[in-house]
Parts: sequence; C-alpha cells; structure tokens
Amino acid sequence: MWRVFGRGFNSHRLHQEESRSISENTTWGQRKRFADGKMSLAYSNFLGYKKGSEAGEMEIVEEEAVIVRRIYDEYLSGKTPYDIATRLTEEQIPTPGKKTLWRVSTIVSILHNEKYRGDAILQKKFTIDFLSKTSKKNEGELPMYYIPQNHPAIIRPEVFEMVQEEFRRRQEAGGHAQCVSIFSGRIICADCGGYYGRKIWHAGSKYSSWHWHCNNKFMKRNYCVTPTLKEESIEETFVAAINSIITRKSEIKANYALCLDAITDDSALQAQLEDVNRECGEISTLINNLLTVGSKQKDGIKEINKRYEEHLARHEILQQKRKELSSQIGLLGAKRIQITAFLRELDKLDGLMKEFDQLVFQATVNYIKVNSDCTVIFVFRDGTELSWTIQNGVRKYEKRKKGDYDTSAQTATKEE
Repeated sequence: MWRVFGRGFNSHRLHQEESRSISENTTWGQRKRFADGKMSLAYSNFLGYKKGSEAGEMEIVEEEAVIVRRIYDEYLSGKTPYDIATRLTEEQIPTPGKKTLWRVSTIVSILHNEKYRGDAILQKKFTIDFLSKTSKKNEGELPMYYIPQNHPAIIRPEVFEMVQEEFRRRQEAGGHAQCVSIFSGRIICADCGGYYGRKIWHAGSKYSSWHWHCNNKFMKRNYCVTPTLKEESIEETFVAAINSIITRKSEIKANYALCLDAITDDSALQAQLEDVNRECGEISTLINNLLTVGSKQKDGIKEINKRYEEHLARHEILQQKRKELSSQIGLLGAKRIQITAFLRELDKLDGLMKEFDQLVFQATVNYIKVNSDCTVIFVFRDGTELSWTIQNGVRKYEKRKKGDYDTSAQTATKEE
C-alpha cells in the first residue's frame, strides 16, 4: 500500500538528510572520544603493539618492538630508509602488514610515527563527504589532539627527537635516498652553506681518485671559493683531529662530569609543561561537558558550538605549547644521549688511531665545515668544535680567465 508524504517528498533527499543526521551525531561522538583521549588503531597493520586487555589500552609486542628499535638505531647509524628496507626484505622479516617486501615509505612512516615514543595525535584524518565517506588528511581544517605519554613507549622520546633532527639534516643535504659515502651530507661549504658532493677525477685511468667540492661551486653568478678536497685528505685530517681529542680524553671526561647535568637540565621546562597540562585538563573538562550535551540534544546546538569553538581555540594554543615544550625536553634528553655516546666512543679508543675508521667517524662527528683558507671545522656530536688545517690533497679556488679550462674537470664525474 502506497502512502503519500506530501508534494515535496523526495526519497533521495530524505536519504541524504538521514545520512547527514547520522554523520553529525557520529562526528559529535568522535569529538567526544578525541577529547577523552581515546583512539582506535588498526593493530593488524601496526608493528610493535597489540590491543590490551582493557579498553583503549595498548600493549608492546616485544618481538616486533625489537624490529622497530633496530630501524631507529640503523637510521641513526647512517643507513638510509632504502638500505634498511632492503636488509629487512633480504632477512625475510615480516612487514607491519605481514608481507615480505619492505617499502621505503613504510620505514619513513615508522621513523616519523609519534606513537612509538608513547604519544598520540588524534584526528589526523577526517571525513569530507558524509555520503561517500571520503576522508582526507587533516591539514588544519579541524583540531588535532596531541596526547603525551598516552601508552608505553617503544622508543625513548630523546631518541625519537634525534631521528627527527637527523631527517631534517639529511633533507637539507639533498634528501636521504642516496648515501654513497660516510661523508655524504656531512661536509658543509662555509662560503654558501651548501653541501659538498663526491666526484671522481680521471675516471678509468691510473690517476682516478675521489674528490669533494661544494655542489654550488660552479653555479652561475655564485662561485664558491672554498677548496676541493681529496677524499684521502679528509680521512687523514679526521685521524689527526680525533687523535688530538684522544690525548685530552681524561680532561674532557672530567669537564663533562662537572657540567653535564647543568647543560641538559630540563626542570624549568618540566615546570612549564606541568602548568600547561593542568590548564589543558581544565579546558578538556569544559569541552567534554559540552560534547556530552551536544551528543544528546539538538536544541541550542549553535550556542553549544560557539562555546565549543571558544574553548577549542584556547585548547589548540595549549596543545601547540605542550608539543613545543615536549620537543624541547626531548632535545635536551637527546643532547645528553649524544654527549654520553660521544664519551663512550672515546673510552673505546685506548690508543691513537693509525688509520681512518668509518664507524668512529659516524659515532663522533656531526658534520664538517670547510673554509676558503683550507681549514676545516669538525663539529662533534657533543657540540664541541675543533678547527684543523688540511695539509695535502687540497685544490684552492682560482678564478680563471675566459678561454682557460681545467683538463681534470673534463674527466670529473659527479656521483652525488
């Protein structure tokens, strides 16, 4: 039996309005869950965690957490995401999705995921079409909720911050996809701030050798005057510089014993973070109360939304402040780790180095800055700087007249 709903009846529109109403109610429910700090996670595609016995609880899967820690350690040791993915694939270690082929994007995602440091960011994506359920990445259109210490951490916060800093350094150096030498992305031109690249001179001949010069050196109207360096000379200079530090090992250790606690003290930041957390908690309670009301009634929803947005604006400012403070605290922790790791490497060196060791360079040096006067500055991982003069294998910059050319440059091949 057919029933008449009136002239304006449209079953498609009725379906749309019903879907919209369901979507709005769902949105209010989701906002309340976010405000409560509750999150959902696709554990079947997430490495290192499983669903806990209590609702919303995350538990560490230790046999998977070992792989996560390995990925972080290998990246900090100088390996690229491609290198790490290749090795894990060769060893037939299952991916988060229980597959056999590791992709670079998977490694990068693991290295950037804040959940491994015990934190959570909620509402990274949101639905833009209530009919098709299409979602997109949240790029500021809606609030995101940052929940520190939400669950047990697999990666220490200071190690996580070290990885993010290393990502920034490699990106400034031209990306992390290629890392063909221990010096890649670690030699900086003091003239322009650019990075040195590795080139082979006299390729295929008995005079073939690797050299490094600024990648911007011969750019039009921007000629850098820093020298070209032979790779062997960089290695020899590092050995001389590190040996000078080894001879002062006892003095360096004694100095850090006196000042390490002071230079890595985060008590003032922790106090600020405590204040921010307290205010965040107060506003979260107000927001939570509004969401509870909004999810149960339709009358006065505009006024509720207005008050919600006011509280939310302040909450977002506090969330950003909390994230900044947590990052600063993490960086101080990372600095302490770098200094203690540097001292630990010094302890391993019982006597003077006789030849270049890539592992020692990787563990002790942050980067090298090359000056136009053929001196270099080693910036070590503890933050100290040491200036040294390169004696051999240096080619100074000389401005040539038009028509002059360099035969060695004709045979040089750029590798990176």
